[in-house]
Amino acid sequence: MNINILKFTTIILLLCCSCGNKNEIDVNGQSLIETTWKLAGIVDTQTGILKVLEREGCADCYSFTFDTDSTAFGISIVNHLGVSLRPIVRIFVMTYALDNHWDDTALFYNAISSIISYKLNKNELKFYYNDNKNYLLFKSQKS
Repeated sequence: MNINILKFTTIILLLCCSCGNKNEIDVNGQSLIETTWKLAGIVDTQTGILKVLEREGCADCYSFTFDTDSTAFGISIVNHLGVSLRPIVRIFVMTYALDNHWDDTALFYNAISSIISYKLNKNELKFYYNDNKNYLLFKSQKS
């Protein structure tokens, strides 16, 4: 399936589900549109320890760019990802190539399957999971 058709369909579905909601997320007067976020790692909220999930030679791995203030598209290692902040907070896999044979990728997929909330500030976007014991920490990438 053409990725543009997939993106269009996903956007339409997300917009239909969020009718009546204000789809604008404002961070100190700055829109999320066209901002790019890259995974810094997984943080244990009790210890503060950051586990980095990075693939050498893959600058775009585990990153996404917002096309609206509440939807974004990106990539894990080989799979395309969708991100929704409204009406339901989630990161979801849009394609299903088998890239989960790397331990870190399987850890990432397990984390995104159980996201329960998020917190956003100027340069950090945190997706909480595991009863708020862990979060995926994404850092804003300056263009």
